[in-house]
This record gives sequence, structure tokens and C-alpha cells, in this order.
Amino acid sequence: LVVLRGPPGAGKSTFVRRLGLDGHTLSPDTIRRTLSSAVLSPEGRMVTNAGNDARVWESVHALLEERMVRGQLVVLDATHPTADDFEPYLALATRWRYAVACVDFTPVPLPRLLHQNEKRSPHQVVPDEILEEIRAACLVGEVPAGVCVVPWQSDGTHEAALSRWLAVPHHDVSHYVRVHHIGDVQGCHAPVARYLDAGLAADELYLFVGDVCDRGPQNARALRLFMELVQRPNVRVHWGNHEDHLHRWWLGEKALNPGFEAETRPQLEADGITPAMMGPFLDALHPCTFYTWRGQKVMVTHGGLSTIPARPELISYRQYVRGTGDYDAPV
Repeated sequence: LVVLRGPPGAGKSTFVRRLGLDGHTLSPDTIRRTLSSAVLSPEGRMVTNAGNDARVWESVHALLEERMVRGQLVVLDATHPTADDFEPYLALATRWRYAVACVDFTPVPLPRLLHQNEKRSPHQVVPDEILEEIRAACLVGEVPAGVCVVPWQSDGTHEAALSRWLAVPHHDVSHYVRVHHIGDVQGCHAPVARYLDAGLAADELYLFVGDVCDRGPQNARALRLFMELVQRPNVRVHWGNHEDHLHRWWLGEKALNPGFEAETRPQLEADGITPAMMGPFLDALHPCTFYTWRGQKVMVTHGGLSTIPARPELISYRQYVRGTGDYDAPV
């Protein structure tokens, strides 16, 4: 989740377009213009109608959660002068396990703001005194702790800084002598235990593709094994669609899969595994892994994608987990 902060005319929308993120933007101004056409102001200008703000922000928060449920990258384009403005976002970020960055345009000098504001479309121009009020509120306001702040820079280096924050790492794992790719475990502890009978070799990499639980008879033992494995530096466990059920259990909600409720959850509870234990485990999972091993480039995901994405950060968590299209798609 990327939250833009700063007064109108600071260049936030231009910044989004320059980074190719405009298809991922959620803006209250866009919703205002959807709910109402421009209206005539007391000063005699056609301006964006700001009279629906309660409905606008209700829509913003609802649409944000819709996107977060799918694990989509979201850029929120608004002024956000105070820490309180971030609270609804941070609550959703905790619920849907999002990292949050703020690109802060507050340092943009006032003369530059006024000049850029004048160049905007007539219905977007903000009166100078209101622009200055918003800027002053941003200067005294704060970004909450726990949010990665990327401040605006006159040389444009804030663009590269956000790109680095968003980037999905590509790992060179050529120092490992072997790489293991291990498919869906589905609650079957015994075959994994046999495969790892001699222990994990420190000079080998183990990539588990996801779906630790469900369907099999040993869900508690399998989950406890993986709760330990995710702590190893040479193990990466990926989030599969069946991890969604563990997430809903952590949220205190009923799983959408009847098998989890009827079979898996009773096994976990009988073994003393609690929903609270799922937080650290889910945090340790990965949607994907991109790596190079001795010249060979590999992408690992639970779901099948239709191509190797040029910008992996733009692909939603849901697509990494569930794949492209339906089960019949020729992927």
C-alpha cells in the first residue's frame, strides 16, 4: 500500500503516471467526479463538488478493502495531512497483512505548488488560501510510526526510492549445490518427513510451493513442521490457496472450505495449535520467488501465471496464489 501525502498541485498524480502506477491508483477526487459533475463556485468558477465527502470517504475505504482482499498493489492519492488520516488504512493493512509506504510531498516549495496548481485543469484548481492551509496542516502533521516514509526530493530521487521499496527481489542462489522444489503437502506430514529424514542440508535450498494443510490426515504435524521450517534461512514456503483458510482462522472467521472446518481445524485445535500462532507463520510466507541458479532463471508460484511478469510488484497476491484465469485456462 502506497499512501501519497501533500497539498494539491504537489505533483502526486504526475508522480504516479511517471512510475506507471496509474492503473493501481485509488483517488477520492476521482470518486467525487464520479458522484457529481463540476459545480459553480461562489467565485464564479466550475469546480469539483466537495459536498459528498462522507460518501466519498466511505467509498474509498470500501474499495480499498476490496482491493486488499485480492492482494492488489494500491496507491492512495489524497492530501493526508494528519496521522489520523492513516488510521483506517493501517487497520486494513494489519487485517490483510500489507506493508505501507508514504511518499510525502510536503517538502515541495510553496512557489512551485502555486505555479503547478495554476496549470491544472480548471475544475481541479484549488484557491491559493486553501492550498496554503493544507500545506500548513501537512507541515505540522505527522506520518504514523511503522510506515516507511519516502520524502519528495527536488532531484526526483524519491521515484527511485519508491521503486526500490516496491521491487520484488531476484535472488542469485548459485552458491547452493542443489535446489529442491516441493509441491503441495496437503496435510501429509509423513512423505515430507521421509524426504527430509537426513535433515536439511545447509548448502541446499528448499522451496515449498504451498498448501501445507487440508485433505490429508496429518494436518497438525504438517503445520508444526512448517512453523519450524519457515525460520530456516535456506527454506522459502509459498502461500497457496489453502493458506487462505488459515488466514481466515487467524481473523476469527469461518473458512470458506468445508473440509477445513470439518477436518483440519479440529486436528489443529486438538494438537494445541491456536489461531494466534498463525500470525508469525503467515508473515513468513511468500507469494513468489524469482531466482537465478548458475545461469538458469526460475519463477516459483503456487498458481500458474500466463507469463513471467516484467514488473512482479504489479501482480496481485491472489494471482500469484490462484493463477491466471480459471482452471481450464491454457497456462
